[in-house]
Amino acid sequence: MKYCSSCKLQVVNDTTLCPLCGTSLTDGENTPCRNSYPVIAESFYKYNFLFRLFLFLSIVAATVCLIVNFFTAQGGHLSWSIIVLAGIAYVWVTIAYSFRGTGNFATKYAVQVLSISLVLYIIDYYAGYAKWSVNYAIPFFLMLATFAITFLIIFKRVNRHEFLFCQLVIGAFGLVPLLFFPLRLIQVAWPAVASAAYSLLTLAGTVIFADRYVRHELNKRFHV
Repeated sequence: MKYCSSCKLQVVNDTTLCPLCGTSLTDGENTPCRNSYPVIAESFYKYNFLFRLFLFLSIVAATVCLIVNFFTAQGGHLSWSIIVLAGIAYVWVTIAYSFRGTGNFATKYAVQVLSISLVLYIIDYYAGYAKWSVNYAIPFFLMLATFAITFLIIFKRVNRHEFLFCQLVIGAFGLVPLLFFPLRLIQVAWPAVASAAYSLLTLAGTVIFADRYVRHELNKRFHV
């Protein structure tokens, strides 16, 4: 055991400096020292360095793409560089919300669905805007996302509290393509109508076939 003459305290850890004042410790009682502080693995520092390096390279790549696109495009109108930026941004959203340890799966899933839908629209818009994203890609993708979360709730042992909220959020996302038609964003209406109808049926089924726990959660959150 070590002793700090400045703080008048005994330190049980095997260290040479006082953790409070930084004064050199002297030998105290004849008691074995122990290491109470966790040992930080070297891989943590390597991971942190790689994370910062990847972030820096992403910024460099985005900047280079913007500059090249600006000086090569007619009239300085940016096009393909925005698609690259959208891809880089999606990768970092995935790293921030999907691969980190904190946060529940439902939130990560909803963020992924929203991010992918936005990236699809950006790619379509800056690649000539043939409207394939709003006509087909986004409605079908939202139906697939709704089906996937419904499958997990029914056939997998999951946290219903998390997935119920996710089911409602994804169902609400599925209604969004229905707004594309009155806003004249689409020429093909049936995929948007199918997406909205599938979402409404899923939400109705969630309420009608819900057990006591699910109904309790719905009543607590939405007073239904």
